Amino acid sequence: MYKIGGIDMAQEIQENTGNENDNIGNVENGNMKNVGSQDNGNVVVEMNEAGDGKRGFVVSRVGIKHRGRPRGTTNKVREEKLENNLREEENKQPEEGWEFDSVIPIIHNGEIIKFSCSVSISKIAKMYLSKNIIYNSNVQRGMKTNNKGQVVEIFQPKKVKEICIALKEDRWYGSVITLNANKDTGIEIVYDEETRTLSGNKPLDLLDGNHRVKSFVKIWKEYNKASKNSNIDPEQWEIPVIIENLSEADSCALFSEYSNTCLRVSRSRSSYLDVYTASNMIIRHLMKYSELHGKIDCINVGLRNEYIITFGTLSSAIDTYLKPKTAQEAENLKSYLVEFYDILINCFAKVMGNVTKEERKAIREESYVIEPIFMAAYINIFKNLIGLDDWKGKIEKLKDVVQVEGWTGNLLSRSNPYWEHNITRGNGKIVSTRFTSKFVADSLVNYIFNGVLTNKIEE
Repeated sequence: MYKIGGIDMAQEIQENTGNENDNIGNVENGNMKNVGSQDNGNVVVEMNEAGDGKRGFVVSRVGIKHRGRPRGTTNKVREEKLENNLREEENKQPEEGWEFDSVIPIIHNGEIIKFSCSVSISKIAKMYLSKNIIYNSNVQRGMKTNNKGQVVEIFQPKKVKEICIALKEDRWYGSVITLNANKDTGIEIVYDEETRTLSGNKPLDLLDGNHRVKSFVKIWKEYNKASKNSNIDPEQWEIPVIIENLSEADSCALFSEYSNTCLRVSRSRSSYLDVYTASNMIIRHLMKYSELHGKIDCINVGLRNEYIITFGTLSSAIDTYLKPKTAQEAENLKSYLVEFYDILINCFAKVMGNVTKEERKAIREESYVIEPIFMAAYINIFKNLIGLDDWKGKIEKLKDVVQVEGWTGNLLSRSNPYWEHNITRGNGKIVSTRFTSKFVADSLVNYIFNGVLTNKIEE
């Protein structure tokens, strides 16, 4: 049994055994040294047996308290009790300790430097709610003030939702969660090599995996609210966990290492690699069977290459306007989108078709046709055309010559005052925001249906 941090090891052994001359190995700065030679795959502790025949010292361990399923005479009573239990779980004070089972020590130069184990997402969620796992803003992304004036953690709710969906659809692979027994808090952690348990008396910092842990909490709550009638059982789903034993300064350095030493993947590339989403299935089909073949880039769109749209832009537009959730919904849209893009690209063959880079660059300098914000808006047009008999003719209206404020020219021309006044800074460059994206999408739909350039959609 190893006890790490917080106390003088030699003094503790002496108090437990009454023998101050026991050879306990190397003790330095409150940490056990030389505690990890290998013997047939097992960790051997270099510690003599104490005078009373007991090996090491005895510690009491407090495990995670599991709440049972709420009882009640009716579903309503059961639901009310469950809500109260969940509320209590969120507001309760930290438990007096934690424990992990089937723990494996990771040894470097004869010392235990960290631990690894497999833990259910249910247990992780309950440890987070009971404040045995905490968000330490000093070693994480920090805090911010929200619109309500509340100081809150920095995280993206959208990411939490995406992980929850992936878990429910059984396409999440369970990446490693990293926790830290922060030495600066005076935490004492105990590893028992016989039972292979690791326990501690103070909360663990959440070093890596904040969004994942929040998704576990959401899944666990939904599972319990559904009276455990769910397509995912958080009690059975386990994930790999690493428990570090670092100071806060070293924790900061490790978090910085996570953030800075990896090569960041672009949004388009990330969307391309997420092969099981419905929008991904649709785009991969378009890349093979439509006029978009060879024109969708997974990294970047620029004047110097042959692509007209990124995978990320197209994926985001499909998710925003069409909202496909399942493989069947993706299948239902594939053939219609192939036909839609074949017609659209033929309408603007001089810039969208198989032309040279120089030809595409020349047209692009005069027209917004393949600007990302317009390419995304075409998906909104498609959504509004589904089911109409004359939908092909309406696509042709995007080539119309229009009159705006005494100016006459192509609808999608960069010189069109309507676009210049509403989506640019006056220099022809688009200000790309959520507002301007919606403005363009609504304006184009209104024009092809009503022949009027306005972003006010008529009912």
